[in-house]
Amino acid sequence: MSEQADKRQTPRTNILCRVKIVHHSFGEKVVNTRDMSDQGLFILLDPAILPSVGTVIKGQVLGMKEEPQLLDLRIVRCEEYGAGFEFVAAG
Repeated sequence: MSEQADKRQTPRTNILCRVKIVHHSFGEKVVNTRDMSDQGLFILLDPAILPSVGTVIKGQVLGMKEEPQLLDLRIVRCEEYGAGFEFVAAG
């Protein structure tokens, strides 16, 4: 088991959905998820486009009946095929 898996407090669910991500460093992109949990999600993309780990970007799940609000997502790790994000509590 990887060190990252040891840190997880909620189970991940494999789920494919489209997400719009927004940040001034790359503009607006529509990407797909690999998995999601109550605490965050993993997005499939070229991690080279992202700002550094720890940066907060905006994200919005697409394809829902009602348009969801933009969420704050903190980059927590980058891998070869994507990046892990945690949901940041509004405050």
